[in-house]
Amino acid sequence: MQTIAERSGANQQIPAGQTIAAKGQVVKSLVILQKGQATVNSVETGPVGQTILRPLYTVNAPAVLGGASLFSQARSNLQIVTSATCEISVYPSNKEYLLKLIAAKPNIGVLALKSVYKDLTDLETKLDQAEHVRNQLEAYELGFSISLSALLPEKFQTEAKADGAFTDPLLPVAKRQLADFSERGGKIIKPLNINFLRSAKNQIEDVDEKRFDSLPTQLIRRLLNLPPDALSVIATRDAQLLHTAAESLTELITATSREVERSLAAMQQFLQRMLVGDYSWLAKFSLQGELMESNTNSAAREDILAACAFFNEGFAAMRDKLLSFAEIAYPPYSQAALQKIQKAASEPAAAKPAPVAAGSVAAAGSGADLSEFQGSLDKILQWSETPADKVAQFKKDWDTLKKFKNPLDASDDDVRKLRRRVNLQYWDVFERAILKYLKKRGDLPKYMRLFFDYGFMDETQLDAEHITTLATASYGKGDAWLPIYTITEWLAAIYDRKVSTSISEMGLTFFETLRQDPANRDKKWRKEADLPPEVNSPEARVKFEIKEMLQMNCRLCSGNISSHLNILTRHQITQSLAKVIITKDTVVEEVKKIIQTDFGAFHREVLYTNEAMNIQREFIQVQITPNIVLVPSIGTVIQFWQDREGNDRMSRGRLIGPIMATADLHMMLLRAIGTYRWEMCKTTMGPDWNNISVSSLTADYTDYVQFFYKSKELSEEIKEKLAEDMKRFRDDRARFVNDYTVYMRFESEGSQRMNRVSRKIFTKHVPFSKEIRERLLKLPSYTDVVQKSINIRKKKANDLTPRYTKYERENKTLPKELIETRKFYNMEY
Repeated sequence: MQTIAERSGANQQIPAGQTIAAKGQVVKSLVILQKGQATVNSVETGPVGQTILRPLYTVNAPAVLGGASLFSQARSNLQIVTSATCEISVYPSNKEYLLKLIAAKPNIGVLALKSVYKDLTDLETKLDQAEHVRNQLEAYELGFSISLSALLPEKFQTEAKADGAFTDPLLPVAKRQLADFSERGGKIIKPLNINFLRSAKNQIEDVDEKRFDSLPTQLIRRLLNLPPDALSVIATRDAQLLHTAAESLTELITATSREVERSLAAMQQFLQRMLVGDYSWLAKFSLQGELMESNTNSAAREDILAACAFFNEGFAAMRDKLLSFAEIAYPPYSQAALQKIQKAASEPAAAKPAPVAAGSVAAAGSGADLSEFQGSLDKILQWSETPADKVAQFKKDWDTLKKFKNPLDASDDDVRKLRRRVNLQYWDVFERAILKYLKKRGDLPKYMRLFFDYGFMDETQLDAEHITTLATASYGKGDAWLPIYTITEWLAAIYDRKVSTSISEMGLTFFETLRQDPANRDKKWRKEADLPPEVNSPEARVKFEIKEMLQMNCRLCSGNISSHLNILTRHQITQSLAKVIITKDTVVEEVKKIIQTDFGAFHREVLYTNEAMNIQREFIQVQITPNIVLVPSIGTVIQFWQDREGNDRMSRGRLIGPIMATADLHMMLLRAIGTYRWEMCKTTMGPDWNNISVSSLTADYTDYVQFFYKSKELSEEIKEKLAEDMKRFRDDRARFVNDYTVYMRFESEGSQRMNRVSRKIFTKHVPFSKEIRERLLKLPSYTDVVQKSINIRKKKANDLTPRYTKYERENKTLPKELIETRKFYNMEY
């Protein structure tokens, strides 16, 4: 069939539904959309061979259609169809004709370039949406996999038979999902509940990441931002420049469209696993609902109810999401099976402890007096002295949000907008209350202490046991070696200037943020000491800390910013609250375990002088542990925030963690310390952080990621697996942190999980403690690489010996800083 792009002629009137350019076609004409609208579609083949178009984005007149194929003369990956009555002009073209046309009519050349650029940006937007939808599908399938492991644990305890016997095709998917969940520090609770399955789903990171422009894209954007008359001059004098610019974008358009197609194919594969056949997720959960109804089930009733309720919730959410994304409809599925699941999902679960009711004196069996927490919302608002109009609006929004079945729903726009508004109002109340407390420092009512440190606000949204646990929880004593603060303690330290304010999300200090404020541009502040007292007041510093550090980290630490709610409710609590509350002592204990494996985790190189001992300039290794701040959040992430304060190399960095951890605390800390190591190395190395000629942890690792496919030490099979694995991570730091957790958990035990190239990098720059090294030296596969890392450090120690001997001879002793540095390089830890 002839497409519009093959029919030359000016001002053609084209009805809706006509194909302008087909997939696989090389566009050999300049197609100008003068009026109307066209849709760009991905193309797939249906189950019976029919062609299915998936709408990706629309193009409005005026525009050049199919420009990428025209300029590159490559086959198009997409299909363009009119979506309204259009007026289109088609001119047969080749490169020579286009160059003459651009020079003679620069406005057409500029329009063509802008159209190609917009095609790319629209495709990238669609790819972002596709990745978001794929994440959600994968997240729901994680919940299905966890449910299956609870319902049929025997399936996960046996390996597939080697004799070719049939294996359930969903088992490999479920096992992979569970392995990844465990790697992230996830823990499966028993019995299951729907809140836990939702929170496990949320552990699949779904953060809106900015897509970084390629260099061609940046240059063309700057070119298109020039004034129209300047662009016309360029087109007239150098038509080839515009042609080359458009041509350079076509490779990116092709790659992006293929990524979108891969995402669409993955969605279709998911739908097949979910709904089609006797081994689908639908069939599995339907069978469990049927067995429960007939009282022949072997699985626990609570687990079946949670699994069916979660599947039913996901069924509705994903259908709407897929339809709105690219008109993807569910394939034919068994209505009877779905009805069995829906029936099980509607059955009541075991009775929950009731929320604190009026007149309630104690939680059952605990003897704890909870009467103080009655009417907490009104008490907190009154104590904080929030204005009446803001109180009324907050209570109205909060009452509306509470009525939703799931206030944490990330897929419902109305719930998400309301939750965002409630969060903003919460922080207004928090700021008023904490400033009142910091100015007076009297005894806090219990409900206010819980409000500040745990996000408690409304006792009706918690069970009695939850409130009892919070009211009786201890922070622990901690250890001066590792300073740990609750948020109340931290903001008090900020107010009293015992610690400096944190950097903002953009990496700016309190002083830098003030200087960049347009209102302060005429101020002649050169350093923080120049700030007037009213600007650099304790209140201003606390407000900055709340806005720039606390608010962001409460969201990040929850593990899913799209469903985060600051106010603690039973919807976020997926297991016994007593098990998830972090104390200072547990954090110290887990960090010490990590240090026992990676002794240099918090060591950094700093400059040392000692005039009294005639030591003018020595670089030493010093262990400086970070401040750890526990913020009022419940979640799965301990966030690295900064490696030091300003330019002071002896200052502490900052890790921010939720005061209630729903994942494995050890894994959470491992990832945070891995990130800390990476960022500290970057800071120490400065511009050379990725310069391979100056060997460092970051330089060697980035070189490995960039050129692993050229390595002669890796097999083709390993290279292919690495290429696939690396797609899971958004940058080199994320890849490094993942490898760091594997190195610390498995390689330290002699279990080989890394390839030989990455193992060499880690053993060189992240050596294990002495006890582990001695154990690994006995294993043939580790002997060589571990011994080489020891030799590298001891060579450095030997280089220090002449100078240290001189200092010791002159002063009869060495300062402890040099003694510790010598021990560090002699690998005595």
